[in-house]
Amino acid sequence: MASKKSAATASNPPLDFLKSELETHHDSVFEHLSAHLVSRLLGDVAITVSKSGYQVGADAGTAGLRGRRLRIECKRYQESTGLRSRDLAGEVAESVDDDELLEAWVLMATKKVKENERKLALRQGQKNGIAVIVIDWTPPARGAGICALAALCATWPDVVEQHLGKKAAAAARALTPIVGPAVDNLRKDLEIWNIGYKSLREASHTHLKSIWESRRQSRAYLGQDAAGGEPGVHLISRRGPLQDLTSWWNDPSKLESPAAVTGLEGVGKTWAALDWARQSGDELPIVLVVPSGAFAKDYDVTVGGIQELLANTLKGHTKSDLTDRYWRTRVTRLLSRPVTEGPAFFLFLDGLNQHPHINWTGLAQTLQADVLLGRVRLLMTCRQSYFQQDLRRFSQIDPRPVEIPVHVYDDTEFEDVLRLHGMSKDQLHESLRQLARIPRLFPLVYRLKDNDALKSDATVHRLLFEYGRDVLEQHERSAFTPDQWAQWLADRARHHRA
Repeated sequence: MASKKSAATASNPPLDFLKSELETHHDSVFEHLSAHLVSRLLGDVAITVSKSGYQVGADAGTAGLRGRRLRIECKRYQESTGLRSRDLAGEVAESVDDDELLEAWVLMATKKVKENERKLALRQGQKNGIAVIVIDWTPPARGAGICALAALCATWPDVVEQHLGKKAAAAARALTPIVGPAVDNLRKDLEIWNIGYKSLREASHTHLKSIWESRRQSRAYLGQDAAGGEPGVHLISRRGPLQDLTSWWNDPSKLESPAAVTGLEGVGKTWAALDWARQSGDELPIVLVVPSGAFAKDYDVTVGGIQELLANTLKGHTKSDLTDRYWRTRVTRLLSRPVTEGPAFFLFLDGLNQHPHINWTGLAQTLQADVLLGRVRLLMTCRQSYFQQDLRRFSQIDPRPVEIPVHVYDDTEFEDVLRLHGMSKDQLHESLRQLARIPRLFPLVYRLKDNDALKSDATVHRLLFEYGRDVLEQHERSAFTPDQWAQWLADRARHHRA
């Protein structure tokens, strides 16, 4: 093992000779060699080398053959020759402009492409929703195997012999025993269902984080304040629901079962679900957080409607200017992902009870279609009574959804949240403790804990009444008696009614 590692990382005559041969031959030879190697990598998909002159951002491409749409740019440069990052980014943009259904732009280089040289190209690819894949002379990060371009040559030395000759092929064959994982990694990166998946997943997780950390983002996308991670917000993780959600996600027998997070109004269903998704990010695929109202306005509950929802949500996450047709095609590719690879999408649908006229049972049934089953996992939130009575726990769905209840704070959680606010249970008036156990009401109780009226009349209505009065007093910088506050409310009511 040690000798293999040193051969890959220290001086390696066959590797050095192969590099010299690649640098010595004419550009057109390297272009045809690169096209042939990538063709083998894709399972012998035909790749055409462009004619000399203006090549629309690439030297070769698949031209849509067998459903593949890749462009290959070849740079036969020595290590001392720098690559202009702006030129690379421009070539990516040109390729996208020429083919709106482009999957990936591949850079083949005989030198090590430095981080600063590839950065703009990668950023341009992310902007346009396509993968940028670099196959160059960069040594593997962990010292195992050899660089990606050499690994391709060592895997198919017959291709090297056809384009570079017998001596170069002999050097490639000498490297075959130390190829390492590079070719397998490239093959997976270029799978039609996986291409660009990592960047889309990253963009979706960034969006999830923004909802969790910003009230403004949460209200904009979900229509409510579910930003449990915004600075100054003191929320605790709900251990029970989080454990139940993890069990659902990891249980092989539940892979085809949706999950429904249910509970009374104000117990923090959305908070708990978002918190779990945030904490479980490393295990989740592309995460799409969608309010239930999306189906009320824009989509139906058919397979096509769900695919359109996925496509438009991805387009929004990437802030892409690419056409709707491109994103529909992109979703179709992602949904061809083998079920054995795990789901491609995690769809978080919030607040079903807010739109009871929508056929939610039909939606759950549609997600069991072959093209979606196992590839899109569904998590819903709704009121417990709506789930159990109106939706009848989705009794028509097989397998049935897993219900994950969220309750008011239990004793341990209540003590934890009090401690976060520098309090103990004894410091909170007994009449307010039950209201304070409701997560949504806790901030109001904490704010008004010294209000004498609440100590004698601790109801939700009284809490909201006193909260409104407190806010108005701060706004007007003046005290209001209960009668004055009631009069103000009555005046506002008459005004709005008129």
